[in-house]
Amino acid sequence: MNFIIGDPSYYSSSASSFSDGENKDDIQLMYDLEAVKRQQEVVSRWVNNNNNYISNFLNQQNQQMTHGGSIPGYTVVNCDREVADQNLFNNYCAENPRFNELMLRR
Repeated sequence: MNFIIGDPSYYSSSASSFSDGENKDDIQLMYDLEAVKRQQEVVSRWVNNNNNYISNFLNQQNQQMTHGGSIPGYTVVNCDREVADQNLFNNYCAENPRFNELMLRR
């Protein structure tokens, strides 16, 4: 009959066939394996808690109200300043301006 090491029947049936020293070693091995399993569970819970914390933090960051200007709550309006500057130059300062010097003086 083949026994699998993780199978509980392995420990009960094989314990009688070992001497006292080997039996103590097997029992110690069982306790050590159980301790490793408990440690793995603790680490797994810690990782899950850490992931939940990070997820909640990122969700809070995404839900916070953001502002684009120097005053919180105000929104930034794109005025297309580059185009306005180019139009101003073309209207008054280009070689062939749209408005002449008389209009510029007014």
